[in-house]
Amino acid sequence: MRKNTINPALRQAIILANPNYFAWDKSRQDAYGVSLPEKDHFAIVKHLYKKLVGINIKTAEELKAIKRDVSNDVLNTINAAMLPLVGIGADCFQLNEYFGEKTLLDFETLRDFDLYDHEFQETARKQDLPNYEIQPYTGSFYLSWARFLQDDALVYATLSMASGYIFSEIEEHGQNYIDTLIPHTYVAGKNHGKPEGKGVQFDFRIQANGKEAELKELKMRFIKNYLQERYKQYIKDWIKFNKNCVFTLDKVDEDGVKNPHFIFSDPDVLKVIKFRNFVSDCAAVKEANQPLFDYLDIQKKHCQNWLDAQVQDIHENFDPNVVKLERKPKIILHPDAANDLL
Repeated sequence: MRKNTINPALRQAIILANPNYFAWDKSRQDAYGVSLPEKDHFAIVKHLYKKLVGINIKTAEELKAIKRDVSNDVLNTINAAMLPLVGIGADCFQLNEYFGEKTLLDFETLRDFDLYDHEFQETARKQDLPNYEIQPYTGSFYLSWARFLQDDALVYATLSMASGYIFSEIEEHGQNYIDTLIPHTYVAGKNHGKPEGKGVQFDFRIQANGKEAELKELKMRFIKNYLQERYKQYIKDWIKFNKNCVFTLDKVDEDGVKNPHFIFSDPDVLKVIKFRNFVSDCAAVKEANQPLFDYLDIQKKHCQNWLDAQVQDIHENFDPNVVKLERKPKIILHPDAANDLL
């Protein structure tokens, strides 16, 4: 793999925003890049848009509007050009997660960050819910997003623990299987699309040919009774397997950008993967995906058997005329989001 290079337009932009940057040592450059001042960030991005895609931007408001309207190719061009500045290490790695007062430079390995993030989230839950029981650390990466460069080409990556990946796959598989057990569609409700304050209402209801109550009960059981307990089992299984490896699902999105999914077997493997050497460290502990797929197949069958049994129980024992009291949520969307969904 050849070394990633800095785009000449980015070099020009950095000099315009901060003439001292290239006189600094690498550690100071990294610190600047991961916590780029807002003013400098705008100046650099503005220059990149002009030089790389021919778009002139005058204000931050214009930039926000342009990001909403331009093609993915344009966004990918800008994101790729920025990574040598805002990313770290051999791969110009950038983790799209919340760091609070810290930055990616405060964490050497994936385990360092993941443990910190787990403790941060658990503490927040405890503050919000005094009776909440803090959970032990078992690996927290779950569909996390990252960007990096390979041979100057942009890569959008997803990072997950094996237990989390299995959970997400079973959740989707279960919902699809429910659709075969009780076919249904979503139809617009009477308030869908109506203005509400500064937003618009998102109002869809389920149509299941008279089995709406049964479907609702099945979905509730699947989410509250099945998924929560099975996720605990997935965690136990993968820690017990102790494979200490990374599985990689290689994907390419519709724009031709690589979108690999890095799946970590257990928390211990995170100790040997450094953010500064992410790609090479993952490659060093990469294993064939078959054990992951075999386990997933077993869990899919378990899920289907459980749902079959629940449908039978609902058919024999559930009374759809007994309505549970619950508060119907009102979903309000920002107008920009509503344009795509309405």
